[in-house]
Amino acid sequence: MKIEGEYERPPSKMPLTKERPLRPSLLCIPLAFLIFCSGDIFAQPPAESAVDEANVGDEPPAAAAMSADEIRRLIVKLDSERFLIREDATEKLSHAGPEAIDELTAAVASGSLEKSIRCIHILKQYTLGSDIEAEIAATERLELISAAGHDRVSQYAQEMLNRVAALQEERSRRVLRSLGVKFSEYLPANGFIDSSRGPSVTIDDSFQGTAKELYYLRQLRFIEDVQLSGEKITPEFLKQIASMDNVRLLTIKDAPKIDDVALQELKPLLPRLENVRLYYLPIDDEVIPMFAQMQRLIKAELFGTELSDKGKEELFAQFGQDQRRMDIRNGAFLGVQGSTISESPCTVEDVPREGSAFAAGVRKDDVIQAVDGQKVAHFTALTDILRDKKVGDKVQMKILRDDQPIELTVTLGKWPMRPEYSNR
Repeated sequence: MKIEGEYERPPSKMPLTKERPLRPSLLCIPLAFLIFCSGDIFAQPPAESAVDEANVGDEPPAAAAMSADEIRRLIVKLDSERFLIREDATEKLSHAGPEAIDELTAAVASGSLEKSIRCIHILKQYTLGSDIEAEIAATERLELISAAGHDRVSQYAQEMLNRVAALQEERSRRVLRSLGVKFSEYLPANGFIDSSRGPSVTIDDSFQGTAKELYYLRQLRFIEDVQLSGEKITPEFLKQIASMDNVRLLTIKDAPKIDDVALQELKPLLPRLENVRLYYLPIDDEVIPMFAQMQRLIKAELFGTELSDKGKEELFAQFGQDQRRMDIRNGAFLGVQGSTISESPCTVEDVPREGSAFAAGVRKDDVIQAVDGQKVAHFTALTDILRDKKVGDKVQMKILRDDQPIELTVTLGKWPMRPEYSNR
């Protein structure tokens, strides 16, 4: 490595007389030290200002578009003997735009270690910008470089990926919240962990962005549960969801654009799914093969779909005739909660306000005795009676309240998103 200030000494001639050796003055010693330190003893990353990562996602200063030749000339300067020239080239390349990403990636494999380190540093800057396409490209290139070997360059690329991960996560939360994505944390009650719950995001018709902005979801590696509902949900949304690393729970409700074909966008995600809820979607028997790809599936709920009776039987058989794993219903929602453990009677333990039962006057501690003339011996029997009911159907209920019989007419509604995932 060259040292700035180093020069060749001409060969000295043998003196005719013995001269007294010269001693450097106290002034010369620090001067020599400064000259020595100005050289490139080790390849180091370029100087970083605190602004680089404090303002993640802020727009870079406006700059004129650079040609490929200009970009290549600047990359050559990353190998300059002069520190200030290298720094100037680094700064300009950081604002050259996404056109520089491929040239920077190619340059990593050529030139000095200093040049490679600086190219990686510049690529890192693009992973934190506001240009989503540039961020995707730069992140992919850093991943390729880090996987290319075990040398210092590959290690530095991995260090940069690790360094920006937390910054990208914080930025992604901020951006997605501003667009209307709702977040929910899962806190186990009394130490009991429910595997059907997890840290979640909900995307519904209040979302103000496009599928492009949902790229940021893949940087939220802590998210396990995704809830989607409404007319804004498109196949492109599902494609972004499928790129998330740790999603294992999925609900899609009232999304008219999500049919059997659209669900194929979830293919990369299917082997990881444990719980799936598909409510009121225009899907039919064509969706059945998809469930064979869900090797980890614990439970699926298909409410209000267009499955044929034959298709329902086929799916039910595929999961061992076990309603705890494959729950298929026509979609009517009464809105009462009770215990499925005790065999009798069918006592209402809670009545969510969004349910049809609450609107009709059913209250906590009521005992449901009959629905449409069918005796209700326990809560499981109530579920079986309602399984084939459709949204909008009216049912006659006989209940017992404080030992007094009451008859109510209930118009059945739709299943809501789960309460803990609503109004966040």
